[in-house]
Amino acid sequence: MPKIELSLFGHFCLKNREGEEVTLPTRKARVLLAYMAVPPGRSHTRDKLINLLWADRGDEQARGSFRNALASIRKALGADVITTTQESVSLATDQIDVDVTRFEELALTGTEEACQEAEAIFSGLFLELAAFDNPELREWLDFERTRTNEIANGVLRNLLNQQTANEDFDQAAETARKLLVLDPLLEDIHRELMRIYTANGKRGLALNQYTTCQRLLAEELDLQPEPETEALIKAIRRQNVGDTVPSVQPTEVAAQNAEIDRRTFTTRPSVAVMPFDNLSDGPEQEYFADGVVEEITAALSRVRSFFVIARNSAFVYKGKPIVPSEVADDLGVRYLLLGSVRRAGERLRITAKLIDAEEGEQIWADRYDGQVDDVFDLQDQITESVVGILQPTILKAEIRRVSRKRPDSLEAYDYTTQAFPKAWALAQKENTEAIELLNKAIELDPGYALAHALISWCTAQNIVYNWVVITDETKLAALKAAKRAYAIDAEDPLVLTMLATAETLVGNLDEAGIHIERALAFDRNSAWAWIRSGWIHVFKGENPPAAIDDFLRAKQLSPFDPLTFNLHIGIGMAHFSAAEHEQAITYLEKGMMEKPEAVWANRPLAAANALLGNDAEAKRITAIVLENFPGLTATRIIDSLPHRMPEVRERYFRGLCLAGLPEK
Repeated sequence: MPKIELSLFGHFCLKNREGEEVTLPTRKARVLLAYMAVPPGRSHTRDKLINLLWADRGDEQARGSFRNALASIRKALGADVITTTQESVSLATDQIDVDVTRFEELALTGTEEACQEAEAIFSGLFLELAAFDNPELREWLDFERTRTNEIANGVLRNLLNQQTANEDFDQAAETARKLLVLDPLLEDIHRELMRIYTANGKRGLALNQYTTCQRLLAEELDLQPEPETEALIKAIRRQNVGDTVPSVQPTEVAAQNAEIDRRTFTTRPSVAVMPFDNLSDGPEQEYFADGVVEEITAALSRVRSFFVIARNSAFVYKGKPIVPSEVADDLGVRYLLLGSVRRAGERLRITAKLIDAEEGEQIWADRYDGQVDDVFDLQDQITESVVGILQPTILKAEIRRVSRKRPDSLEAYDYTTQAFPKAWALAQKENTEAIELLNKAIELDPGYALAHALISWCTAQNIVYNWVVITDETKLAALKAAKRAYAIDAEDPLVLTMLATAETLVGNLDEAGIHIERALAFDRNSAWAWIRSGWIHVFKGENPPAAIDDFLRAKQLSPFDPLTFNLHIGIGMAHFSAAEHEQAITYLEKGMMEKPEAVWANRPLAAANALLGNDAEAKRITAIVLENFPGLTATRIIDSLPHRMPEVRERYFRGLCLAGLPEK
């Protein structure tokens, strides 16, 4: 059945199921409908709605006006569009398509097509012509305008990034101008527009844009343009005598996107599942408590309307006293889920509580008792409860749909939860121990997809970190384990991410791209999947800004992840692919400072320094490479890498040779 359409951007517009425009008889009826529609799924008390709109009338008259407004909405749209009880009123959001809701969904998707559609929906300010006397209504209006403007900012920056990467300068200029309509004081966008005009041969417009920027900053903020803006305009003014103007850098927009995207994400319920306390008799049960947290985090992450911090970042706080407001601020979330696990023989008790860190209050708590065999059901009950508190409109069926396929053997699950922290330790000894535990899990339950997928990851780590001699056989072993996991469960995002990782190792980049997109379709909150997506872009080589965007998104989702070094190295390699060698060195060095054991990153670092003419530094780094990998040659490095672009491979090879690495 067609839905009712409600547009709140720009002018209020309401269409019935036949697509005909409907006029509600009073302004307050329109405001009432808009207030119940945004945010969606919220129930309101009758008294609150009456006080918002008819507080200036006597009680009986106000209630009569409220009933008349509800009746006029029902008459225009159908009796089932509003649900009422004796105390509350709510809008049946499954009956109505609201442009604001659709706009937010598209913004979170982030593809170029989705951003273009979102841009088309954003036709003006939220309720552009509205003005209210009631302070609470004014606050709601201001909040929604600010929030939707910030989302629009993120959408337009995303589009601008993609358009400049594609050298679509006319569209990029239009998008930049729209950003400046939203906020005329965005100096980085003024700079980007100056670059776009210059690259498009419109030097006069670039000079005018600088004048506009200078005037606005002086009038509104009493400031002068930043040094970067001054350097850019000097280069543009000198262009006619042969100086090179800094090129359009979509990476600058991508970097700005990091903060914008973070604000955009947090328009959804944002939550971090903190490490649960182990109250069992022995410390050896610590892994079991961690496994419970892993499962709850994974289940919440698959609810696509949630923003969930990755487990690795939340586990930074394990064993530490927690001040909810400080932790929530560090992680960029509003809600914290805390709890404890007590296992005594076959008895199991899990407690959980949900903290609204912004308000400083506990909003829900419960206790779950059962047998150890019930652990998966208990975890699902906790997940459903949290979702029900944060977003009641999500049905329990959705939670069950996104739950992982459970192992047949609880003992296999036990071995796998013990392997998890070892697999993420990023150390050779622990990695070997993880493989041993996972093999035990598979012996007990050959159909346990997660165990096969983790073996693939551990095998891949042996290769990536040079813990074994790299051969085609070792790469194929990682791929074989990943394909086995995929054959068992093709809808688990972790399995799909492992498969994409293994496919990248053997150079199957197109297949890897398909599977990582599928992983992200199932779980947009997977920081690791975004990291792998970034690396796939790096190795394909045709769109370095897209790689940087993916790495930055991963960092937002898991700001304290032990794999942060990997994404910084990835950003460095994206800059290397774009022949931006200075930026490449900056990020490669940053990644190595975070993980000195990642000596393999010295290889591109040596090449980048050599290509810049830093001969002494390049040779110093090459000595470190050869000390750790005796007999290594430039040819062996290039042959082992899945880089697709011939010019990147050739430049990398040339840099390695210039740095002093033997050619063959």
